[in-house]
Amino acid sequence: MRLNVKGEPDLTNRLTWTSYQGWGGYVEKYEIYRRVEGDFNYVKVGENVNVNGGDDTTYTDYEIADLVAADPDAGAYCYYVKAIEGGNPQGIIDNFGNPMNAFSNEACSQQEARVFLATAFRPGSGVDENTTFGPSMRLNDIENYQFYIMNRWGTKVFETNDPQVRWDGTDAGNAAPQGVYIYFIKYATPGDAPTEERGNFTLIR
Repeated sequence: MRLNVKGEPDLTNRLTWTSYQGWGGYVEKYEIYRRVEGDFNYVKVGENVNVNGGDDTTYTDYEIADLVAADPDAGAYCYYVKAIEGGNPQGIIDNFGNPMNAFSNEACSQQEARVFLATAFRPGSGVDENTTFGPSMRLNDIENYQFYIMNRWGTKVFETNDPQVRWDGTDAGNAAPQGVYIYFIKYATPGDAPTEERGNFTLIR
């Protein structure tokens, strides 16, 4: 069996693999196992039971969104698939009395970084999250990070290479005037080509 894993934009991981062939019987089911990269302990996350001779060789891991939200720095998630034989005509079993089984290769996938930015912010807001402006990173395992802000005349008023640093609405220590500003952000997940985004937002006084 050859397993492939792809991270999807909806924060799920999509698994596809080739059918197992080579038994006298048939594949009764496929079991799907997952681990976090760097952790050697696999856990079973699902199974495809083949009914009426079917052979379902796809699986979508919907738990990834919650796992990423809980631990955005976890990195990649790795999988393997285990095929379980059924209906062996000679009644062949393994040394432990269980049906014969076979394993796929291990395949890993890391979700790409995602950035969310507000369309406005107010430094004097009573809500702490609204007093500064900057990206909310869905994944923090990023590199080549650049973030800067310009006023309407193209003058840079803020710049950082730290994803945790946000603009507080000041320029050279003074309160920047209310108005529309332009942001530019560049980032990449390890091993991927950099992504660039730009847009505008409003500073409200």
